Amino acid sequence: MLPLTAIAALLRCPRCRSALAETGGSCSNPACGMHFERAGRQPILIDASNSIVYPASIELAIESRGGPLRRLLDRLGEQNRVAPDVSEKIRAELVARTHGRRPIVLVVGGGSIGSGIDSLYDDPAIDLIGFDVYPSRHTQFVADGHAIPLADSSVDAVVIQAVLEHVRDPARVVAEIHRVLRADGLIYADTPFLQHVHEGPFDFTRFTESGHRWLFRHFELIESGHVAGVGAGLCWSIAHVAQHRAAARRQSARTPGDAPTRDARRPADLAATRDRRRVERLLLRPALGDAARRPRNDRALSRHAGEADPAARVAAVTPGRTIASRSRARTSP
Repeated sequence: MLPLTAIAALLRCPRCRSALAETGGSCSNPACGMHFERAGRQPILIDASNSIVYPASIELAIESRGGPLRRLLDRLGEQNRVAPDVSEKIRAELVARTHGRRPIVLVVGGGSIGSGIDSLYDDPAIDLIGFDVYPSRHTQFVADGHAIPLADSSVDAVVIQAVLEHVRDPARVVAEIHRVLRADGLIYADTPFLQHVHEGPFDFTRFTESGHRWLFRHFELIESGHVAGVGAGLCWSIAHVAQHRAAARRQSARTPGDAPTRDARRPADLAATRDRRRVERLLLRPALGDAARRPRNDRALSRHAGEADPAARVAAVTPGRTIASRSRARTSP
């Protein structure tokens, strides 16, 4: 991976997109005046006024592979068997068409190495940039994908794996990816569909194949398909049930008395995450002034999606999505 000093010229202020000052600790635009804290040696390039990530709350990540059950389920159901082939295609094309210039690959959500993309990290001919909402040995800076702190058209490829379900506004993150990609850039994205809630309150969205393609509608499709099938979904479900049962047993052991109630046996974290049930429910009323922002007729959505990818199919039992795309001409996403 590139050292932070090697990418300093590419870094931009997340608020005004001006270059950073020479020290990297502030924005060079006096009218903006943003100053950036650090997590260890890595700058926190986040505009806290427009993000759900607060720099003061960021802690150094502690990497852990988990226990025997976690490792077994990883081997059985969560290995991405598509990404290695896609990574090789990206690597080969980038090296072939950059004509001696070292290609730059950006990993969004790169706090850990994603499943199946090791070849991009191992290739000495590729310069890698990684960021996440926490620092790790695989990142050069901390940032929010809603405002990627890099210059326009500064990277040759982007990899984003199992991230878009955790962002507040996926369309805005994809628009930022479109902005930082070169005109002939490549993107590989995979996002879960049938997976239980994870990362607690920072789990927002799931995508069908059609929904995933619509999200990337400003990109030319190269290939798409499924990362995994019902087997992976089953393993996720087994892990989910096992984790809940183990948490319930621990809570029950801590509860005084011989006959704890059902509510007493339920761990606090389980009681707070009823959104893990299969059917979600909300009772709402429009906020004042929201009438003008109601969704328009979705026929335009269907027509656009059809034009973008006439062969798109929806698979109702697939937990993962994969899409490799090429950026179009620089149009507004």
